[in-house]
Amino acid sequence: MPGVGKTTLVDHVYDTVKEDFDAAAWVTMSESYRIEDLLKKIAAQFGVTVDVANIEMRGLAKSIHNYLQGKKYILILDDVWAERLWPEIRDIFPISNCTGRVVMTSRKQAVLATRESAYAIHLEPLQAHHSWVLFCKGAFWNADDKKCPLELRLLARKFIAKCDGLPIDIACIGHLLSCKPQTSAEWEDVYRCLDSQLAKDVIPNSHRVLKVSLEDLPYDLKNCFLHCALSLEDYVLKRRRIMRQWIAAGFIKENEGNKTLEEVAEGYLAELVNRSLLQVVERNYAGRLKRCRMHDVIRLLALNKAKEECFGK
Repeated sequence: MPGVGKTTLVDHVYDTVKEDFDAAAWVTMSESYRIEDLLKKIAAQFGVTVDVANIEMRGLAKSIHNYLQGKKYILILDDVWAERLWPEIRDIFPISNCTGRVVMTSRKQAVLATRESAYAIHLEPLQAHHSWVLFCKGAFWNADDKKCPLELRLLARKFIAKCDGLPIDIACIGHLLSCKPQTSAEWEDVYRCLDSQLAKDVIPNSHRVLKVSLEDLPYDLKNCFLHCALSLEDYVLKRRRIMRQWIAAGFIKENEGNKTLEEVAEGYLAELVNRSLLQVVERNYAGRLKRCRMHDVIRLLALNKAKEECFGK
């Protein structure tokens, strides 16, 4: 199931344990891939020293195998679609004189069937208590106690019920509401918009909350967001590069006091992250955003929106 939190869970575990391994690598998969390109990514992530531009696939596979031999290693393959993937690559991983872990995340049960003796963890939607905690963390992130005011609790529970326990939906609607005045009237307006999306019946049940989050974006911010969606699936966006692209495209205007175009652009980027429409990949030592990416579910909706508005043509 998309948006249930597979990547978030594995990312947390990976960050916790990777220092315990001699070699660690994370590769995000695309629905379509070339095995040669995948091996190049794996080699690069592990730090295998090879001339990837001039080496043939068999030599690349052997280089990875030799590098991992005798090592304790971990490899994360995130968002695997193809059932054929593991049979194609399993021989590059040594099985003697080493301790290796290859972890896959996938929304397809059939992918698991290709892994002999693999242990599976099936994630379910969040239960009511955890949904409430996640919602309040997003909707009231700037409040000291992160608690929902009594007069908004009924509406809050109605929003949560629309999310079907999906963390990506709960996070997006919570952060959207954090941008609104905390009044029943404002929240009811958003809820009516959510109901209208359901009445149209043009998007899957689990995506309607995300659709409302996209529709709520101000014009200039929406242009910046849709521009990000035009990048390749799972593409990692670099802060300075994406800001320069927004400025060059004319999406950033000097309309916020004495702020420079770069400061306005950085504010837009921060808001997209705060709304959970972009995911943080890396921050620098001071906590400043360096790289981010767009969840594939959100990207799909954004591409549909871009098509509706003839964006990028």
